[in-house]
Amino acid sequence: MGVKRSLQSGGTTLGFLANFFIVLSSASNYWIRYSGGHSGLWQECNQGICSNIPCDSFCFLLADMIMQSTDAISGFPVCL
Repeated sequence: MGVKRSLQSGGTTLGFLANFFIVLSSASNYWIRYSGGHSGLWQECNQGICSNIPCDSFCFLLADMIMQSTDAISGFPVCL
């Protein structure tokens, strides 16, 4: 019984950690760093000048992330 409880606790902890990192990565503009700037899901910055990335280049990625996060959240209670 102790092994089952520790596996459940570990799975629950990893589930919370994964959801935290999904939210953090969605909010961050530092996905890729290169000399002179950085870019993320929402903005691209070159030499200190930031501009929003147009929707056509990331709408599919955004929709995919939303679908994956809702699947993870709806499937999360199964682990408990």
